[in-house]
Amino acid sequence: MRHSKKCLIAIYDELNVCKQLLHHSLEREFHFEILFSSDKKNKLLESISNQQPHILLVNAHSSLTNANVCITKMRDHNKTLSIVFYCCDPDSLLSKKLAAKYKHDVFFCGDDYTSLIDILEKLTMPFGRPVLDRNTSVHLVPGDPFFKVAANEKYQRILHYLSEGYVPKQISTFMGIPLNTIKSAIKNLREITGSPTTIKLVLDADKKQLI
Repeated sequence: MRHSKKCLIAIYDELNVCKQLLHHSLEREFHFEILFSSDKKNKLLESISNQQPHILLVNAHSSLTNANVCITKMRDHNKTLSIVFYCCDPDSLLSKKLAAKYKHDVFFCGDDYTSLIDILEKLTMPFGRPVLDRNTSVHLVPGDPFFKVAANEKYQRILHYLSEGYVPKQISTFMGIPLNTIKSAIKNLREITGSPTTIKLVLDADKKQLI
């Protein structure tokens, strides 16, 4: 087991001053790992060709057409990319349209830092614990019931939240995935691993160094 990989965050904000302030604040004051920030679509596309973030922050006042080009390309590589639209009220018509468009792992907050930090803390929490290192002496062979779990990032994120004591409804909110989908995923995890209870599932996953 090793320390968890860093949760990498990218920022797309066409208001350059806002982008710089947000980048500086998240990195220096709150100690989040900012992979890169950009105020131009082409610059962002160039950056993601080198390394993919886990979370993309988007100023909803930016061109959403440009943002969509980048999001589509990023999700081609990372299906579980989390998208956070800031300066976008969660109850607004725009947020509802964006939620319908991107369907999962999409979050919204207004223009206050508190809401944004709350979302980022929840999204980065699974990265704050040890995770499986494929190069350690612990190897899961195809016959191991946890082999499929180790290869599924969504399953691993759910396991991390369960190990922290969160219930399905909370996990649904954190991941932006319908509650029924979370419940089905937990049921599938138990069936795949042969775990009679969710507690046993988490304990067994911990023994396999998946959380």
